[in-house]
Amino acid sequence: MNDGGQAFPGLEYTLGHGGVKFDGILPNGEAAWSSRAPGMTLLDYMAGQAPEPGISELAGALGVPESTPKEPYQISDEMKRSGVKCARELYDELPWLEKLAMVARYKYAHADAMLAERARRYAAAKEATDAKA
Repeated sequence: MNDGGQAFPGLEYTLGHGGVKFDGILPNGEAAWSSRAPGMTLLDYMAGQAPEPGISELAGALGVPESTPKEPYQISDEMKRSGVKCARELYDELPWLEKLAMVARYKYAHADAMLAERARRYAAAKEATDAKA
């Protein structure tokens, strides 16, 4: 999976005497340790910045029509028989955590598409540069 690498630098910190890094044991006999937090990936950042899905995107995710016809004569016999519901009706019936999960899946799909486009553009730019050389 392409996560785009680090979006922000990681953080390394050491707990020890006055912020001074020691190997193993501090002068007072306490153990010193360090840790590294890798930071946020570009995929995570892009997912967090992705727009909230609208009803059209939810309809696509649910695989249902965006809305049902407003006029009774527009509703086909097949729709009446199948009890087709529109995206808004189905979304409103979902439990809260499933709604959040659906939004998260949409946002990560948006970020995946952005990273794929980024890779495509970099490859095209590299190809153009190599062709000139």
